[in-house]
Amino acid sequence: MSVRLALWGVGGVMACAAAMAGCASDGAASADGAGTPAAVVDGGADVQTEIGVSAAGYAAAFEAVGEALRDEGFLLERVDAAAGVITTQRSTRATELGDVISRRQRQVRAEFVPEGQERADPAGDLRSGPQATRLRLTVRVEDIHRPGWRVPTSSVRLATRTSDPELTKRGLAPVYTVPAGEDEALAERLRAVVAARLGGG
Repeated sequence: MSVRLALWGVGGVMACAAAMAGCASDGAASADGAGTPAAVVDGGADVQTEIGVSAAGYAAAFEAVGEALRDEGFLLERVDAAAGVITTQRSTRATELGDVISRRQRQVRAEFVPEGQERADPAGDLRSGPQATRLRLTVRVEDIHRPGWRVPTSSVRLATRTSDPELTKRGLAPVYTVPAGEDEALAERLRAVVAARLGGG
């Protein structure tokens, strides 16, 4: 009887997860309302969304990116107008179904690259010379894992997690992250917001 209950418990969780995923894929819409499901793209190169920026529009575009990221709830970590780079602190705010099933965090990198180049000159200053640039937006996603998960044979619903109170008190509780892909939907939404601020969306 206990084995049967255990199998039911695991099957029930998997069924619920599958049902939730089905609902999300059927009903979720993209940021521009086109009906494309929001999803994390696993593996491969970073999902990049670009905007062309004129030489005269660099300062306004750089400011617009910072405002869009703050409005989205991100805290800025690096703001380097000379290098053309803005990065955010990692955010654990849930934005989709997968964030509920497994704890995730996101980090955004915005990078302005001179036209015709793959990367900006590390010794250069994009503020000093008139040049057209391309704005690249990349949203990286990581799964957060904490060891110590204990699942009894009787039922997965009775699972517990071990913890060391002393380590927790000192802020040293073990945790590690695993790359989970890129958030294409969020990158596109940020691109649309920046373009709208600049009058091009």
